[in-house]
Parts: sequence; structure tokens; C-alpha cells
Amino acid sequence: RTTSYTREGVMEFIPKIEDSDPDLDAHDEQFDFVISCYSYGSREWRPIDIFNMYSKSFPPNSTRMKIFENCRKRAMVANRLPEEAKQVLEETRKELRNYIFETELTKENRLERAFDRVAQGHKSHAEFRAEFQSVLLDLDKADMLKDYREDRLKREYLRKLNHDLRTTVMSRDWPLDGPKDFQRGPKTWTEVA
Repeated sequence: RTTSYTREGVMEFIPKIEDSDPDLDAHDEQFDFVISCYSYGSREWRPIDIFNMYSKSFPPNSTRMKIFENCRKRAMVANRLPEEAKQVLEETRKELRNYIFETELTKENRLERAFDRVAQGHKSHAEFRAEFQSVLLDLDKADMLKDYREDRLKREYLRKLNHDLRTTVMSRDWPLDGPKDFQRGPKTWTEVA
């Protein structure tokens, strides 16, 4: 038995992006992933449905929503919808990037600040570890993780732990690799974790 997903059911999973978030690339990647997941193994979505669902990404009265509506109106006046919905969506995505964007330098700066802000504080270790790894994935995706050597990440991870946990971790050797093998201390941030 196959499951049929309605557009209304998918809407709750459509990623949303605020005008204050300049990372439209990450948003579009998430949007395409959601559409792919809901199309997988069933009838593929029509381009006009994907185009219309894309509008659900933007808050009402936001700048991006106004830009989207302008692109839709322009395409409707030119009689391009629904036949050319796929091309209109591509053009709309390009148009959106002309209004709210960030330069590569700004993006690098934003990601480095996000890395600097990560700290355990009052969070559980699991919550902190997930947040730390999420920031590393963002750095890796931007091809910036190569700037962080393995030993530096280990030290940064220790530095970002709360005082009590950091003291506990640093008070012992925590040998790895078991009693029969050569024992060594942790060398990576994941081993410290």
C-alpha cells in the first residue's frame, strides 16, 4: 500500500526563512530535499505545485514574499504559468538573491562567529555536542573546516564545555583502545566527547 501525501500535509515540513536570514542557499537545499522526500516512490509533483509550495517558505508581508509575488505576477502576465513553472521558479530564486544576500566574506564571518558562540553553559552535554557538530557541518559545507586542525578542534571542544565537565574530563587520562591494545589519550573532539 502506498501513502499519498497531500499538499496540506507537506506544508508543515516546508522550511521557512525570515528576511533576516541571508542564507537562501541552505533554505533552497532544505526545500528541495522536502519535495524530493514527498515525491519519492510516488507520483512526482508537477512543477506548478512546487512553484506554489515555494511561496509557503516566506512569512506574509515579508520582503521575500513580495519579491515572489512580483515574479509570479510577471509570469502570469506573460502567460508563462503553469506551463513554464520550472523555469519561472529558477528565475525567481535568482531574483530573490539580488535583494537579500551575503558575500562570501560575510558568510565566513557569520560562520566563525557562530562557532565562537557555541558553549555548553547550562545545556546538557548531548545538547551541546549536537550544537557543536551542527556548526562544524556548516563550516564543512562552506569549505572552512580545513582551517580548523584536529588538535585545535579538540582544544576548542574542551574550552567550550562548562567548568565542571571540563574539570572532570581534564582530571584523568581517559585511555582509549582497551586493555590489550596500546592505550592512548583522546586525540579528536569526538573522542573527548
